[in-house]
Amino acid sequence: MKLNRAQRELYAQRITEVGNMAIAALLLGQVIAEKLQPDWTLWGMGIWVASYIIGGILLRKEKHDE
Repeated sequence: MKLNRAQRELYAQRITEVGNMAIAALLLGQVIAEKLQPDWTLWGMGIWVASYIIGGILLRKEKHDE
């Protein structure tokens, strides 16, 4: 399957957004967990909550762009 330039740029943009979301989720999760208690379980929950929040923001942004 050959992709044209616009499709390649769109895929690159999506990959960048997903990567940025993952990094932001890790950092925000770490901050949330450190504020609560330095425990691995809470760190994992912080990542989950941060991913949920950031995913919701990106989904709302994507719907707004359409």
